Amino acid sequence: YKKIGIEILDWDNFKTIQKPIITLGVFYEMHNPWKKDEHKNDWRKIHLSQIASDRLGIPLDEINARPLMNPSFRNAIKPKRKKPIVTFATASTAQSKYWNRENGWQNLVNEMSDYHWVHCSKEKHHNLNTEQSPEALEEVAGFMLASKFFVGISSGLTWFAWALNVPTFSISGFTPEVVERIEGITTIQNPRVCNSCWAWDVFDKGDWNWCPAHKGTDRQFECSKEITEEMVINRINETI
Repeated sequence: YKKIGIEILDWDNFKTIQKPIITLGVFYEMHNPWKKDEHKNDWRKIHLSQIASDRLGIPLDEINARPLMNPSFRNAIKPKRKKPIVTFATASTAQSKYWNRENGWQNLVNEMSDYHWVHCSKEKHHNLNTEQSPEALEEVAGFMLASKFFVGISSGLTWFAWALNVPTFSISGFTPEVVERIEGITTIQNPRVCNSCWAWDVFDKGDWNWCPAHKGTDRQFECSKEITEEMVINRINETI
């Protein structure tokens, strides 16, 4: 506990009275994005796992290993389909996280029709002609484990697939590559357009359409709109 700044003088009494609590996450205010009393490094410019390792006082190499998943996930039943399964997830908690290319997902599915695509976001994508997985994470895990690879965005299901050791592709324009650079995740970006605002502005979690440079213009969300289906397919084919 000394590593995280807690010195326990009377362990016998301490363990019966209280337990140390460490809150992990990002702590910021719009006028004070980097609260240096909470974060050793600017959380907008480092790997997501380093945000946790900085607060815990654990070397980053130790926290970057895949977690040992609950048996209900890692031993989940793998469904079978006539074609090889591919899993994907389209939804997240802000529009800037989405792949905002018009018909991008359907075009990707159409172009890679040799696979059986299974949509894993609990928010159903009504315009897609693909199978929808059940909402229970154990069943989602089964589809992921059965899949040849997973395609997602900067969201939780992408990390869930990575933790299950599934080859993972992340389509993201608003985060710099360093945020998700880790063995097992291939980030797909278009550096030729406005991108990585997560690192150079302050994310407004109260604004669903947050786009600090181009909101309300034709260039809004161009960071992901200009990631083409061909870019995604090429990265997948290069990696798989």
